[in-house]
Amino acid sequence: MNLASAIIKRIKRWPMRRAIENLVQWKPLEDPQDGYTIIIAAMQSLSGVAAANLASLLQANLARAREIILVFDCLESEIPESIRSLVAGTDTIPIRLIGYSEKQKATAREINWGWVYSWMSWSIAIGACRTRHAVLHDLDAICADPDLFENLYTGFLDSNTSFHGIRWYAGNGIEAADGYVTTFEMFFDTAVMRDGFRPIEGFNKIGKTRSGRWVDFDTFLYIQSRVASGAVREVDEDALIHPSQLICHYTDAAQRPGRLPKNNSLPLMPLLLHLGGEPQSITSSLDALEQQPGSRTLVINGIKVDLSGMTPEHWAWMAKQARRLVELFRAQHPRGPGDAYLARLEAFSQPESRV
Repeated sequence: MNLASAIIKRIKRWPMRRAIENLVQWKPLEDPQDGYTIIIAAMQSLSGVAAANLASLLQANLARAREIILVFDCLESEIPESIRSLVAGTDTIPIRLIGYSEKQKATAREINWGWVYSWMSWSIAIGACRTRHAVLHDLDAICADPDLFENLYTGFLDSNTSFHGIRWYAGNGIEAADGYVTTFEMFFDTAVMRDGFRPIEGFNKIGKTRSGRWVDFDTFLYIQSRVASGAVREVDEDALIHPSQLICHYTDAAQRPGRLPKNNSLPLMPLLLHLGGEPQSITSSLDALEQQPGSRTLVINGIKVDLSGMTPEHWAWMAKQARRLVELFRAQHPRGPGDAYLARLEAFSQPESRV
């Protein structure tokens, strides 16, 4: 990105930045607790995914975790009762539910950009943290290795850095060699964030890297560029079930279907909702596929999504991830709709399938 492009992008983004810059505030961290907090930015419309995520976390080894914080993109009074009931029935680790204020909700919905929601939810949670350390855990990332978080936390402490993740960020002009950590499953020093920066400084920003290149900093990357203290420890593929861009693909299907890529992660959404106690989407999808042989149309929260352009290779990848999910949740969900849905995905992976 050259200087002219950077200036144009800054000007275009300026009204949005002004609208949100004072919506979230935090104070320096005083007397922090040892251990870490797990932070999840949750969506009211995908509460089933949040429930499935929580179910996987509650089976994990969280010996040094002190709390799980879920921030929902709605008023606290609008957080679904299913989530409240799940939290009330849990005594293994404290779980705190936080909602938006009226102004935060109204502004986020008016702008309607996913990066505003994620930044706002994460920033609210960071401001509410009581521990020195925290980890950003993606809503659609399902923990498949019980020791994942404890192993990552040990790696974070051993690295003696302020930011520690499982992958270097690359994109929007930023290269892996720049040394910025991707946000998902990123551990960080809460005090570094709250003592040295305002929340708005973590929002997407056009700026220069340390090497002098103009780039578009993703969430919290600008702060990383100022601190210059990051490390990465890759994890085995089997440690997480994390369908790429699933939340973005869902948002595109609901609001901008023309932007939905041909190969996407949406086939896993009905299954995740089902595993989280919301069977409507998987039932509707199975009914639609039964009624129209050869169809590749799924129904997700009432939204019809035609996936006829998806390649057999990608269907095979989706089926592999779906099988992992079905087996991971086998104890809670004996054979039933999940297995029937999995069979459909596996059939679609065959080049000549007309199921």
